[in-house]
Amino acid sequence: MSSDSHVVAPVRILVVEDEVIVARDICGQLAELGYTPVADTGYGEEAIKLAERLTPDLVLMDVNLAGAMDGITAAREIRARLDLPVVFLTAYTNRETLDRAKEAQPFGYIIKPFAEEELRTVIEMALFKHQAEQKQRATDARYRALTESANDAIITIDREGVIVGWNQGATRIYGFTEAEALGR
Repeated sequence: MSSDSHVVAPVRILVVEDEVIVARDICGQLAELGYTPVADTGYGEEAIKLAERLTPDLVLMDVNLAGAMDGITAAREIRARLDLPVVFLTAYTNRETLDRAKEAQPFGYIIKPFAEEELRTVIEMALFKHQAEQKQRATDARYRALTESANDAIITIDREGVIVGWNQGATRIYGFTEAEALGR
């Protein structure tokens, strides 16, 4: 009798923290939790390069970093270039920082100091949310490909009867372009 064994690779995490002792502590906590810290840096510019080179599963990012680029700017770049989930780790809870951080669309925000279980929970939720977003994007792409390749008119309307979707088949049949039809 053979049993199927499914080996799951450890989650690889890039740590971006400019306080060396704090970065080492976080890497140690990650290892204790079963994650693999792939690298750490205190600079936003280097974080982007490391993320591109190492392709971690997740980035833990301090908001305030050494150098010219802060963590929020680095997180935006990493998300835009690589579509990696970023979780902010910060001691800053003021409204301005929180508002700027939200613009980077993080997958979590942890206030320092934090407990290991809090770190684990936020990481697991961030990974789950990122995986769900990737599945939704793939489903959306399949739907778009299907509707665009159909010879029939496919018109999508919202609850108020306003056109929100219009394919090439509808353009051929009705003579209106998508831009002309949307919003009517």
